[in-house]
Amino acid sequence: MKNGINLIRYSQETKQHSGIIMFNKLIEKAIGAIVIALTKAAIVKVPGIYKELVHWWNGKSIAIIGPTASGKNSFFNILRGGIVPTEHIQTRGAENIKTFDFSWPLPNKTEVKFKCKNSINVGGEIDERERYWLQSCKEADVIFYLIDFDKLTNNTEDTIHRIKSDFKWIASNIPKFKKESSLFIVINKMDLIFDGYVDPSTIERELTSALSTHLEKLDEATKKTLGAYTSKISGLGPMSMIDSHIFSICFTSALQLIFESEGK
Repeated sequence: MKNGINLIRYSQETKQHSGIIMFNKLIEKAIGAIVIALTKAAIVKVPGIYKELVHWWNGKSIAIIGPTASGKNSFFNILRGGIVPTEHIQTRGAENIKTFDFSWPLPNKTEVKFKCKNSINVGGEIDERERYWLQSCKEADVIFYLIDFDKLTNNTEDTIHRIKSDFKWIASNIPKFKKESSLFIVINKMDLIFDGYVDPSTIERELTSALSTHLEKLDEATKKTLGAYTSKISGLGPMSMIDSHIFSICFTSALQLIFESEGK
């Protein structure tokens, strides 16, 4: 029986280690993409990457979901060229957003135009999730799920509980989504990590350290709730809605990661 217990423990540890490896790889890719976005390396090494990326993204529909005050309104406002609100304004109901174009700066200082079709902005309260999130997600090609890094760090238990609840909702409703849809996890409000940093190696070190502290909890929340649908995750990456330059870098890497996961 002792050997059986050891075998179970080994199996559990292996699964946990496997999950952490998955998130390590996601973080590694995300940070690598950010470092590339800070330089001209991608333009020099892979000059056609953005052309292929733009072709794949053109006309794609997106959904932005997450708990209250996680940054959904700010995300939409930035994409539409609006002003990010200085105070949280709670969204109630579903706001239908007409097709709109948005531009995104490349590392070589040029801009590429994207089109978002039939996007919907929804609130983050539990009742809003039950009433409106499906309307937002069911026609989306890519669903951005926002996590508040500040709350994840300073109110970890409640934040993880909410993430698990949201992922359970996603898992139960995925059969109603587009078959080819994917989920991208956004760790928002990483402002302090980026603040004052311009050196890619410094950003890489600080981001890795900050995100790694939550690997096990995020892995548990994901595996226990999404289960087999974990494969729907097309990436994970940090974000900041306050600084337009930082947002551009982070959003560039997110688009790149999703394209590399889903478009090739």
